[in-house]
Amino acid sequence: MQSCSNEPFENDGNNQQLDNANQKAPKQIESLNLSKTDQLKVDFGRAFAQALKESPELRQFIKQEALKQFNKDYDVLYNLVKHKPVSGKPSTRQKNGSVNSLDGLMQNYFEEKGTLDDIQSQLPLLTVFVPKLPENSFSAESWDPNDPSQIPVVGVRVDNTNEVPMIDAVNNHEYVLEDDVIPGYPVVVIKNNERLAVNTNDHNFARSTEVLEAQDGTSYRFLDDNLNANLTRSTNRDFLQIDDGNDGGSCNPPFPIISGRENTVPQFLKTAHDVFDGRISQPWQRDNIYYQLTPTQTTNTYVGGRYLEAITYFRLNNNNPELIFSIMSDQNNSANPDPMRTNQSWERDRTRVPWTDGAFEIGVSVTDNSKTRGNINMAFTFPAAPEELFIFSYESIVRRRGWGITWKRTYWRPKIDGFKGMDFTSTNIDAIKLHIHAWDLTEYSNIWHLDFKEVDVSTEITTKTTNVKKYNTNVSINIPLGEKEKAGLKFGASVEETNTDERNFKWVEGSDELGRIVIPFGDKTVIKNPCDGKLYPRLYNNASITLEMRPVQVEF
Repeated sequence: MQSCSNEPFENDGNNQQLDNANQKAPKQIESLNLSKTDQLKVDFGRAFAQALKESPELRQFIKQEALKQFNKDYDVLYNLVKHKPVSGKPSTRQKNGSVNSLDGLMQNYFEEKGTLDDIQSQLPLLTVFVPKLPENSFSAESWDPNDPSQIPVVGVRVDNTNEVPMIDAVNNHEYVLEDDVIPGYPVVVIKNNERLAVNTNDHNFARSTEVLEAQDGTSYRFLDDNLNANLTRSTNRDFLQIDDGNDGGSCNPPFPIISGRENTVPQFLKTAHDVFDGRISQPWQRDNIYYQLTPTQTTNTYVGGRYLEAITYFRLNNNNPELIFSIMSDQNNSANPDPMRTNQSWERDRTRVPWTDGAFEIGVSVTDNSKTRGNINMAFTFPAAPEELFIFSYESIVRRRGWGITWKRTYWRPKIDGFKGMDFTSTNIDAIKLHIHAWDLTEYSNIWHLDFKEVDVSTEITTKTTNVKKYNTNVSINIPLGEKEKAGLKFGASVEETNTDERNFKWVEGSDELGRIVIPFGDKTVIKNPCDGKLYPRLYNNASITLEMRPVQVEF
């Protein structure tokens, strides 16, 4: 893989690529044509870089706050911590007798009074992120704030380019980092937080229950409780890799399976398979799960919240993992088209900058056509670190920085080799659970659409869409008992009721599309593999992802 930089390379004798000393003048931050908000982030970054250079107490403060992982990443939301004391030691730049809070310290690094207040008012999601860099070169855990050699360079994540403005206060040098490499030296990143939103009526917070209050009166909500470390903490899950479906013998299953997933099938799913096996052609296993129907008992009541639909496995799926990684790592907004969706060459315009933002946020929109909800969909989000989704390695690059007097910097370029899968079947209280809701046919249509995106911008939009939906007509509410009943297997004696209307559709603007999966109520939840006689969860695939969606038991 070749660099997209204009800088030439040579070998330094240690199997590392090295910039030539007579390289062209480095690209300047001012050449990036930054938006107003991105320029504010750069202005803050310049002040923050000087403060980090001069204050080991500030470096210690940022390290400690990042290690808390309040949103399950190494983010420090400035507005939530700005009133906390950095240390009892006054800043060498102290201009007045104000308390030595983070905000009080940072005020000393702006020439004009009120500049920092303006930045905060226009960037309420301003965040300091401590990245975990390749080959143990830097992380919040390994950072020694008292070591002068570990004073970080400050990078800025901007919207209109995948290149990264870099501010090196120690060497009094600024440059633009190419988008195809990752630093191999201490760096912190200034960015907008993508896991929270300011608490307004413009957002649908159905999957978020906690409000965070800043001292200035601004309140925040997580996009999803899965991102809130106060409610749950993600566990280290075993990664399951998809194979070619061959069990090692001469038999090949007639459908794709994932080795090991047969061990995640609970007894109630086995029962739903066995009760119909050989007796009903193309049975609806959910008839047994949600209504306890059998070939001989074809009318029964709905069991309510005992079971919920859930995504139990997620994996990216494409014959070009490099391409998917580039699409998901793209930080451009909608005003700067994704090069993957134009005729531009992605070989020339790579977009791999996930190191500036930590884990990916995968958004899921479920179009269930609720009869009582104004929107046709409900949405939620879950975090996925690059190492949870991708198999990759690194090659090292050495580049010279500076002009006239130069010095070497080591970088890492990722080489994407394949994908990993994420398992969501753990019942541990702190494990991420991608629960949706029970599939009640009196409330929801019998076909659901699941849309997946990698969330880039936390701006929710609402649009109108014309939606075709189908409801079963053989489900009803028993008025005297108040119970929901289904009469007949599958559709029963009647068929489907189909109608079309215009309803609201909510989603997040500026995200990278990973495609749609269509799941009917009548799909089997588990399928018997004729090669080994075991039951495997049904897999759903599109050009970008592979997943399982099946009922899980939440009441016993």
